[in-house]
Amino acid sequence: MPCSICTLDVLDEEFKSELSCGCTIHTLCGLTQIQRDILNRPFDDMRCRSCNVVFFVNPDRQNNLIDDEMAVNRIETLKTQANFKKDFKALRAASAARKRSSSAFARILRERRRQFMDLHGPAIRALSEAKREAVAAAKLCEERVMWSRAEIKAKSAVTRFKRKYNLNYAECHVLKISFWRRWRDNPVYILRRGFHVKI
Repeated sequence: MPCSICTLDVLDEEFKSELSCGCTIHTLCGLTQIQRDILNRPFDDMRCRSCNVVFFVNPDRQNNLIDDEMAVNRIETLKTQANFKKDFKALRAASAARKRSSSAFARILRERRRQFMDLHGPAIRALSEAKREAVAAAKLCEERVMWSRAEIKAKSAVTRFKRKYNLNYAECHVLKISFWRRWRDNPVYILRRGFHVKI
């Protein structure tokens, strides 16, 4: 029997759901549709695509319709006032001026960015490529493999020691067996951020 949402056959009994109208859907298809409709608020009542029967009623829909109707009525009432018309005209003029100035500035920015990339783009790309190559070479060195193994062994040793003597955080701090180090000396940080170049 085909799914009424994606029209593919529902083969697996474990992953199918039956709507109140009797149609069968994939459970994932139903959840995806519900999530999409909820994110796109306000959404209509959910209907089966095959037989058009409502299987989920949106309780907020009626409230949204009432709010929309009240808003329309209030705006229509305000439009009868002379001051509102004048203020609204000024508001539209200000919005249009903002849009024109924004478009002009964006045009200048795009042109300046194009000029910048034409001039410095190859150097930036070469620098990025050199950074990737340096990080890749550092990851392939023997010291990195030895550090990884030593890190795992040390963490395991600390865990075993703490469990054996039932030490809490304060006691570990007194014995200075904490595994924390200065962040600038951490190889992971150096690999991730040490080659970062600010322009």
